[in-house]
Amino acid sequence: MTILESFDVSMNQLTGVIPQSMASLTFLSHLNISYNNLYGRIPSGTQFQSFSALSFIGNYDLCGPPLTPSCIGDDTIPGPIPNVDDEGDEDNDWIDMKWFYMSIPLGFVVGFGV
Repeated sequence: MTILESFDVSMNQLTGVIPQSMASLTFLSHLNISYNNLYGRIPSGTQFQSFSALSFIGNYDLCGPPLTPSCIGDDTIPGPIPNVDDEGDEDNDWIDMKWFYMSIPLGFVVGFGV
């Protein structure tokens, strides 16, 4: 399938992402996957960036060249998400630990019926 020259599946109600393996179709001269329900990043490869945005139009959740310069989240560096509840709650943590340690003997008493 690597010597495929024309690929037109427009208006077929396709759903999903465009497989990255399609970027390796080096002989592809015509591509039309418009008006489907495709989403995600358009595979990067020299062949796919050479097609016009009209080849991808109507797939509202597609992103990347040639439709958009980038996708949402490309510029952000993933990092730890701060937990708002952890700020200044050292006293509450100690109270929680006290209840935990006080309930252990109670569990033994109730569990063994002493």
